[in-house]
Amino acid sequence: MSSTRTLISLCAAVAALAITAPGASAAAPVIATDDLFSAPSYSMDQGETLLFQNNGLSRHDVVATQPAPAGKAQLFESPLIATGSTPVAGTEFLTTGAYPFICTLHSTMKATLQVSGAGTPVPRPKVVIRIPATKRSKLAKSGKLKVGVSSPTEAAQTVIAAGTAAKTVTITIPAGASQKVVLKLSPKFRKKLAGKGKAKIKVTAIPRFGLASSAGKTLK
Repeated sequence: MSSTRTLISLCAAVAALAITAPGASAAAPVIATDDLFSAPSYSMDQGETLLFQNNGLSRHDVVATQPAPAGKAQLFESPLIATGSTPVAGTEFLTTGAYPFICTLHSTMKATLQVSGAGTPVPRPKVVIRIPATKRSKLAKSGKLKVGVSSPTEAAQTVIAAGTAAKTVTITIPAGASQKVVLKLSPKFRKKLAGKGKAKIKVTAIPRFGLASSAGKTLK
């Protein structure tokens, strides 16, 4: 009898953990058919990741009408899928409020996501940027600026840019990890570095659903 009770207790504990797992969603999924969402409004708690299920034959998605804080993506969005289900990325960062969304392929498909006051939203990622000390003459010769980036939480699809760089770099920074990024400088800025006087460099980092950050340095 005691072993049976122990087994039942263990099963109950495992079930409780599964229900309260971080990022898990107890909310009803957003369901699409051809060509409408199954309800005008859907609800979830803060910190949950919403699920989108397409029961139609056409491709559909779920995309917020509002942009993310840094403007590099919408507030939340799913990929276009033909059938099946997929998470709606970005919903885990939402705070209490009402958020309209659409299907980008069908203008008549509109609904609203209602986020309750329960739960806790996942903190939006923000990248720390470090520009190491370097001589302007050396930088002018190599044409490559090496910077360090890190983030306490995962920073997916982070765009690293500098006004002095010829191109941006897009990377995903794992939670707690540090990475080195190389930015290729523009010919115009390399010419400026080769001249006299001071030169300023500013680097920005914008995660997909996160907050923008920047760092600067004056080269002598």
